[in-house]
Amino acid sequence: MFLDNNVKYLVLQDFGLTPSHTKIFEQAIYVLKEMRNQCAHLELITRFKLKSASKLNYFNDLRNYASLSRTHLNYMDVVKVLKLFGNINNLKWIINKFYIKMCLKGRKKIARKILGKMGRQAVIEWVKL
Repeated sequence: MFLDNNVKYLVLQDFGLTPSHTKIFEQAIYVLKEMRNQCAHLELITRFKLKSASKLNYFNDLRNYASLSRTHLNYMDVVKVLKLFGNINNLKWIINKFYIKMCLKGRKKIARKILGKMGRQAVIEWVKL
């Protein structure tokens, strides 16, 4: 990252991280930037997939720290990354509300398929985040 070390450590401290978490933080920022870019350019969240970047140690530090997928990162992984920096209850509520609405309309199979494309089919996995 292009921050002065003093500034970098203050930013890490604001997020409850230590200097030993620098690589995790840099990898997390990269993942969030990629998600932002895909959303900004009219990509669908359900289609979000991020291949590992060799310049970021294939996200291994972040994968281990946040229990991310071992293959391509998906939307559920992005939510796990967001969880490192704050509360994700609103996102969990939106996903749960979507699932309930779809079930009430008799479209449970479609809801599970969409959630599967986002990372996990079972809504309980989203609720447990």
